[in-house]
Amino acid sequence: MKKAYFNGMCDKLTQISQLPEPERTKTIDFFMCQAYLFLDLTEKQISKLKEIFKMFYPDIYKEYDKPDENGYTAEFKYLQFK
Repeated sequence: MKKAYFNGMCDKLTQISQLPEPERTKTIDFFMCQAYLFLDLTEKQISKLKEIFKMFYPDIYKEYDKPDENGYTAEFKYLQFK
């Protein structure tokens, strides 16, 4: 079941990359939040998803991985709720 979700998420990431800004960044943020909080993916699956994200969409990943005004990345904030 998790593998099906994971494969679907990789497909969804491809679809999201086609959106214009600012919808793309907002959607990526929501998408990654779901990956961390709701799908309960394994660390290995999350790492693979991030690698795909970085490899194919480096400009989006750079924005996603940028720390906020307090120095926290989106990933750090998601993991606080897990």
